[in-house]
Parts: sequence; C-alpha cells; structure tokens
Amino acid sequence: MIEINDKFKTLFEQPKDVRYYVIVGGRGSGKSFGVGTWACLKTFEKNCRILYTRYTLTSAHISIIPEFNEKIEILNADSKFHITKSEIINKDTSSDILFKGIKTSSGNQTANLKSLQGVSVWILDEAEELEDEKTFDKIDLSIRSKDSQNIVILILNPTLKEHWIYQRFFNDKGVDDGFNGVVDNVCYIHTTYLDNLDNLSDSFLNNVENIKLKDPDKYNHEILGGWLEHLDGVLFVKKELNYYKGDLKDYEASAGFVDIADTGEDYHSVPIGKIINDKIYIDDVLFTKQGTEYNVELTAEIVNKHKLDILRIESNMGGSMYQQLLQPLLNNATQVQPIRAKTKKHTRITTMAGFIKSFCVFRSDYEHGSDYDLFMRNLTQYLKDGTSKHDDAPDSLEGLCKLFRVYYPHIWDNV
Repeated sequence: MIEINDKFKTLFEQPKDVRYYVIVGGRGSGKSFGVGTWACLKTFEKNCRILYTRYTLTSAHISIIPEFNEKIEILNADSKFHITKSEIINKDTSSDILFKGIKTSSGNQTANLKSLQGVSVWILDEAEELEDEKTFDKIDLSIRSKDSQNIVILILNPTLKEHWIYQRFFNDKGVDDGFNGVVDNVCYIHTTYLDNLDNLSDSFLNNVENIKLKDPDKYNHEILGGWLEHLDGVLFVKKELNYYKGDLKDYEASAGFVDIADTGEDYHSVPIGKIINDKIYIDDVLFTKQGTEYNVELTAEIVNKHKLDILRIESNMGGSMYQQLLQPLLNNATQVQPIRAKTKKHTRITTMAGFIKSFCVFRSDYEHGSDYDLFMRNLTQYLKDGTSKHDDAPDSLEGLCKLFRVYYPHIWDNV
C-alpha cells in the first residue's frame, strides 16, 4: 500500500474550485513521487488525458516512464496499463498520459502542444526551467476539456524570486514561502526531505546534515526549498541598481542599441536610453525571441516611438542585412550606425559593468511579464565568471552605454 504525504491530500481530493497546484520542494521531498502516483490513479477515471511536460525532454522511455513504471508496480496494476515510448494508456478507461517536451531540437513546440485534443490535466515538471510566462499561458489556455475537471500542476525546485512563477503565484497573491493551503483557485504544496524521511537513505541524510552545518544558504535553498533573492556570483544585483518611476521629460539625448539574436534561443534586444544630467535612463526595451520577420517591425516601432537621435546595430551576425531591412521603416531623423564588436562578450560586459551600476537608471514600474521584465531578469542573472547563458540583456546594455560614452563624453568628464 502506498503512503502519501498528508500535504498532498488536497490534490487527491481534487476540489472543484482549484485549477492550479503549485508544488514546491527541495531535494528528496517526494513531490514528484506524490504527483506521479496521483497521475497513475487519475487515469482510472474516464475521459482523462494527462499531458506531462518538461521544458526539455528527450527519450521519455529512458528518463521518465521508468519512474511511472515503478509507481504502477507499487500499485500492483501492471496488467492495467499499456506502455509505449511516449505514452501510458489505461486499458480499462482508455485514459492516458502523454509525455512531451516543450523545447525540441527543431525549436519550441508550443503550437503542437496546445493543439492536442481532450487534455484535461497538464503537469509541468521542473517548471522553473520554463522562463517564458507567455508559453505557459498558451498551453494553460488550451486545458479546457468539457468532459473532465481541468487541472494544471507545476512541480518545481524554487529558483529566483524574479521568476514569473514566484511573481504570479506568490508575490501577486500575497502568499509566503513555504505556505501549504488554498488561495483563490490555487493549491500550494510545499514539502521537504523532513516530510519524506522514511524513504531516504542514511547516506543522503548524512549528506544533508553536512550541508546544513557547512553551507546554511545552500541548505535553505536546495534542501528546504527556499526562494532566492539573487544567484550567487551575479554581476548585477537587482536591489543595488538605480531606479526611477514615471515618464521622462527634458532629456538631453536619446539612443538605442540593437543586439540581433544569433539563434532561436537568443533574445533580440533593443534597450532605449535617455540622458538626464549625468545619468542614462533606460526608458524602454524590446526583448523578444520572435523571428526577424516580426522583430524588424517591432524595432522600427520602438525607435520611431522615442524619436531616437542615434541607433547602433551590432553587425557581427547579419547586422548589415538587418540594417537594410530596418532602415526604410525608420524616421529620417534617426542616425543609424552599424558597429562590429572586436572583443569577447564577457570582456565587454565586465569592462562596462561599473559604469552601468553607477550611471544607468532603470524603471521600477515595469509590468510583470513585459519585455522590460524579461530584460531585467536576464540582466540580473548574468554571472561574474561569464558561465551564465543569460547574456543578451547585459550585452546590449553594454553596447548602449558605450554608444553614449562615445557620442557624449563631456557628460562624464568631471564625474
């Protein structure tokens, strides 16, 4: 007989007014086991199709399905299921569990996922890896079966408080870290290894005790599942940057920098800066993964909106061609200048970091989920050692600041 942590009671009861389950925990907390067991039992209901996703998922029959086989064996229900490389089907009800990745080798497959028919339950495992809230919304809105209760489950190890999951489900709802209970249509389940002691080895527990003694911060985050204010070793700590609120007036000059996306995983980044006294106010940002056919028009729109004096376009990766596409869409008043980077990205960013911290002023009133929000998250996750993948925002911001220093050096001469 399977014994499930009492904290999962609400999930197994499935109250009708709860759509979202946010299941948070540290290492060894049993959150995946609890949800996996529930999913297997859920297939005994008719008209139930469960979509189980991770942001990156390859070879489900190797990485995930064996975990479900274990639960099916514990339930002594082997004969009740037909298992393939990407699906588990309940023979009695024909209800099933589909295993899919959101990101594939050919790109994001959100469109394919949201077109799946009859899905009433969506489980997003390792949800912290999904950084784009818009992708979540697109799949979430497709969970609308009329034949079964609609449920969306997020399973995650806590990450930065800047993450959209924390902002949306905790900050915006006034829910504290570690909360267990229901608020509005969201059920919160927070588990730790202390809830799962009977199922953990002595070696694991001994390791946890060592971490607790030697690295309390790691213990709080990785073991107890606490959310982080910022990553260790970040170059730009969010709370240490300068901020302003409201509309800008009477600025001395305005400029923008276009950092073209190298691949489908990079952001096309266009920060807009305006000089007031000796500060650069980052007034607006375009930060998108949409392809060139879309972002050329978006770039022209933001440049024309702010009537920029100068626009620089990084020409290393097709910038010259991009300028040819963009130029006819711009107001004639904006001077467009291509520039080729001659030093490594990390060197450029770290060299300009002190200037950015001292003289850049960022909006404090940007909307959650906006391009500006994504830009700030990307900026404040860049690591000092250059190992972070989050480098589109700091790279484009460095380019913008260098532009200002080249064209308006007198502003900082006596600073």
